[in-house]
Amino acid sequence: MTDDTLEARIAKADAALAKARQNLLDLIRKRGPEEVTDVAFTGGDGKPVRLSQLFGGRKDLILIHSMGVRCPDVLWLDELNGARVSLEDRASLVVAGPDGVAEQKAYAKERGWGFRMVSAAGTTFFRDMEFEEAPGKIMPGISAFSKSGAQIVRQTYAYFAPGDMFCGLWNCFDLLKDGSAGWFPKGMADSWLARRLGWVE
Repeated sequence: MTDDTLEARIAKADAALAKARQNLLDLIRKRGPEEVTDVAFTGGDGKPVRLSQLFGGRKDLILIHSMGVRCPDVLWLDELNGARVSLEDRASLVVAGPDGVAEQKAYAKERGWGFRMVSAAGTTFFRDMEFEEAPGKIMPGISAFSKSGAQIVRQTYAYFAPGDMFCGLWNCFDLLKDGSAGWFPKGMADSWLARRLGWVE
């Protein structure tokens, strides 16, 4: 049971959090907009597919930057896949990764993903989009694109990290007695990304 004073404090903190989240979104949006080139990926059929084609006739595209198969960002992809139908009701959705098409297909089947996936192997897409810190060191995250005629604009982008607004699992863990208790997705705790962001020592 909780008392009225505690509930009032929780409500106040919740309102402050909502305001802080909106401030964060406002700052994230200031990363864009920027016009981008119509890069060519490799589609699931092994044929070239351009960024413009991924819109599928729609004006908005959500693109997930994946670190590749069996990488820590699988947790975010699992959760976003659960919301895939709703996401695709609003905008086109695609996952871009550094692996080859065959590897992507096999792993997507293993995870039960229904995403459209494209391979950025052999391109500078991740580097151009500021999602490659160094060769082979890809940052996971999301970019929002819009298209008008032949012009493609990236409206903004954000990186994935534990506790962010893209993966609610961490919020569920926070309610447990010991929180996440040091839990990380398999492969994350010893990854270069975890060390880079200070999640682990």
